[in-house]
Amino acid sequence: MKRAEREEHFFPEKYFIKKPPEFTKAMAGRRHQAMNVLLRITKIIGNHSDMDLSLSTVMDLAAEIVPYDWGLFYLWDDDTGSLRLRASRGVDKSFPLLLEKGNLIACWTFEHSKPIFIAQNAGKEMEQYFSTLETNSVISVPILINNRVVGILQLGGTLQRKFTEEDGLLAWMLAMQAESIFHNTRTEREFLRKMAMTDGLTGLFNRRYFDEQVDREIQRSYRTGKPFVLMMMDVDFFKKYNDRYKHLKGDQALREIATILKARLRQIDTPSRFGGEEFAVLLPETEEAGGLAVARHISLSIKNHSFVGKEKIRDVKMTVSVGCSIFPQDGTDNEELVHRADLALYHAKESGRDQVVLFSQLQGKQSIKTTKEEENVF
Repeated sequence: MKRAEREEHFFPEKYFIKKPPEFTKAMAGRRHQAMNVLLRITKIIGNHSDMDLSLSTVMDLAAEIVPYDWGLFYLWDDDTGSLRLRASRGVDKSFPLLLEKGNLIACWTFEHSKPIFIAQNAGKEMEQYFSTLETNSVISVPILINNRVVGILQLGGTLQRKFTEEDGLLAWMLAMQAESIFHNTRTEREFLRKMAMTDGLTGLFNRRYFDEQVDREIQRSYRTGKPFVLMMMDVDFFKKYNDRYKHLKGDQALREIATILKARLRQIDTPSRFGGEEFAVLLPETEEAGGLAVARHISLSIKNHSFVGKEKIRDVKMTVSVGCSIFPQDGTDNEELVHRADLALYHAKESGRDQVVLFSQLQGKQSIKTTKEEENVF
């Protein structure tokens, strides 16, 4: 058997790599240039700590592999719930304000998480947005992090610079290569944001975030007409536990209580460390009976949990006292709700600890005076 016949036998012609008719030296050179840009982007932008500078660099690199007449880079703004224009090329202050918060193509790209390539006639189809830019071709590609769109890179060409499908593919490749950069930047920003709203010891939300969340829930409850429960919780005799077993074990006990809270609450609830050994919990869309049931369940879970005692032996039982107030029947603002939950908490302490008290249960009784013992609650 001849060599050619042997090759034909083992490797049919369908497996051979065929050069497309349009593949020229110029195209090979362009793809080589594009590959160099894609390899450079991570290193170049990785040295930038400023988001706007990183976006500008991406747009400059895009121009090297996909020459365009104008370019827009949008980022999703969680605070406003909309796209926000963060970088642009080839446009001046006279471009339509509609472009500031995205255009129809950008919004479609965001909604469907898919790239869009319009080869021609974009000016007629998108006259409302792009008429002043004399646009004929548009490329719009999403930037994704964990399958969630966080940005849109959009390039436009005029009649003199029509995009090809290869242009669209290269722009998409550029966007995918840039995703790791935005992931790192976003991760750092989210880390700093999380640090600002969480308690360092327990990992729960801190008091500042809790107060903000209560204010938001008040506004939401006015719109929905649904009540919510605010729960204040204090660890009984915690000072004695700390004095006996020292602060390291005390810190560990607080972390374990935080773990119990997380395990017993819903995703929409807000547990926080209010200060020292005091915790607060916000239960959205919860009525009095539901709040009482949750509070008792948490109290019982903590009571049944064994905390570390001497020589790392888990032989200590710890209890909590809980006070609850309900919006709107017990108060219509943050300060009033917290104060009345505190009054119920102090009553739980005064009545023997290890119990749950609703503020509504105090109505008709004498006003509660803070005793000397309560001022030194532990």
